[in-house]
Amino acid sequence: MDKRVSAIRAHKLVGRGSCSSIDECRSDEDLTAALDEAKVAKSDVAGAIEWALDDEQMFLEQGLNCRFGEDDDEQLLIYRKFKEERKGCKAVPTEKVAGFLALVEANKDKAYQEQMDRYARNHEDFMKRVTSDQQEADLLNRGG
Repeated sequence: MDKRVSAIRAHKLVGRGSCSSIDECRSDEDLTAALDEAKVAKSDVAGAIEWALDDEQMFLEQGLNCRFGEDDDEQLLIYRKFKEERKGCKAVPTEKVAGFLALVEANKDKAYQEQMDRYARNHEDFMKRVTSDQQEADLLNRGG
């Protein structure tokens, strides 16, 4: 997975579980394409997070442009909360994000091997069932 996308997915304001438009509406492929279109370098993880925060803020602002609520309506409160939380967020990856990226990188070969082992076991079980079914069919065809 693109490191920029991994960093965005791990960020507390726009990542997995944040209920942001990026979390809910954009696939990893969509994010990669948008980051490339915005000319965020593949190695610029901090720039990717900054782009994601800007994108989410713009999404929230667009929603405010068509609201009819009072100054205490839910949409405005969500926008204000996002802006306040963003002030405390660093655009650079936190230790948690950096640790997550390192863990993904370190375990990708192990995870792939585990996936291939599961596939081999499933395939072996399937072949046993097919062989058993074939033997049973052969017996029935021979009248046994």
